[in-house]
Amino acid sequence: FVARYQDLVALASKAPCKVIGPDALLRDRPGFEVDFITPTSLCNCPSSAADKHEVAMVLHGHWLLECGNQNFTLGPGDTALIEPGYTRNLQPAMEGEAALFRVRRTDDPAGHSLIWQEAS
Repeated sequence: FVARYQDLVALASKAPCKVIGPDALLRDRPGFEVDFITPTSLCNCPSSAADKHEVAMVLHGHWLLECGNQNFTLGPGDTALIEPGYTRNLQPAMEGEAALFRVRRTDDPAGHSLIWQEAS
């Protein structure tokens, strides 16, 4: 199972692209979901609080993470953990190519899922 970068970029043109999850490109329930985000997939949404742990992993560009009362600039290879209850906002910090993966915990038990077993 493969999700190609250029396909993710195209699919994330208007909304985050679901990469791993029960209704994603790579269908599975491993205990987390993964979204691919580009500047065009973000709406100008107000800050909101995460209800579960989230991880932001920057692939390209620089991003501004506003979390609680702190601001962080994240670059390629940087990884940030956002704990539940913290108000957060994520926006590109500059123009140009930018992409990141957002990983969110789910209530699914980790391990092989029924979706994976059905595909085998």
